[in-house]
Amino acid sequence: MAAPAQPWQHRHYSVQRLHRGDLASFIKERVDNRLQELEMQQPAGYIIFAVVPINETVYYHVPPLVCERCAVSTADQSQAPPPETIPYTNKCTCIHQVQEGQAVLFMVLCCREHGASACNAGRVYLSYLDTVALAKPAEARTTIYQEVVAAYMDWVRRRGFRFVHLWSWPSAEGDEYILVRSADALPYAQFMYAAITSW
Repeated sequence: MAAPAQPWQHRHYSVQRLHRGDLASFIKERVDNRLQELEMQQPAGYIIFAVVPINETVYYHVPPLVCERCAVSTADQSQAPPPETIPYTNKCTCIHQVQEGQAVLFMVLCCREHGASACNAGRVYLSYLDTVALAKPAEARTTIYQEVVAAYMDWVRRRGFRFVHLWSWPSAEGDEYILVRSADALPYAQFMYAAITSW
């Protein structure tokens, strides 16, 4: 007698079936429109999907030493100690393209959105931007990457954010896969730590 099939064996997982919110739909529409404007055709059956799998409010706990030594400007231009916690929305946007029936992840944006309740309100920190040369057609890759970032910036502007701080560390030669290493393992992390400790 055969063992009963596991529940996961009856499901077909695909990027097309993942939930896409307003941001993902906005990015997809902007990329598709830009490719049409430039008359760049995706190969038949190739479709770009944007998915936002992480969209959660988290809190940064300000270290006590920072609270003791630093001050924050308030609306009336006076100085006040920083808050003990700073709320922000942690967001990750993944851009896929279905190629020959398979979803290929070729771009990831990770950002922190500081809303009205944060002391640094109206700011977005685009802290991780990673791409890999897999988008098709090849001549449209740069256009696709640029339009995704421009669409995201337009999206947050429409929601009332005023500043976007972009930090991107270029990949090393031979790093031809996405999410090549964690943010802590990137070269600038060691450089910044050494610079701060020597200071």
